[in-house]
Amino acid sequence: MKPSVYIETTIPSFYYEVRTEPEMVARRLWTRERWDHHHSRYEVFTSEAVIEELEIGSFPGKNDALALIERMPLRHFTNVIFW
Repeated sequence: MKPSVYIETTIPSFYYEVRTEPEMVARRLWTRERWDHHHSRYEVFTSEAVIEELEIGSFPGKNDALALIERMPLRHFTNVIFW
């Protein structure tokens, strides 16, 4: 059985990051490396909250970011505290 990994908003948004500052380029490259070469090792899932956050955002690559996670299973969280 594969380990489960929750995909939150930064993964699809950094995958399609377009800013040219070195730290943004590094985040994009790191995210793409991990996603392209390692995500298949995990059972990945996301939540409706991530989809909603991406949908209300205004950034280049928004549609691509949404497409990246559109087929992921959704998990619903109740009684969760996020730190």
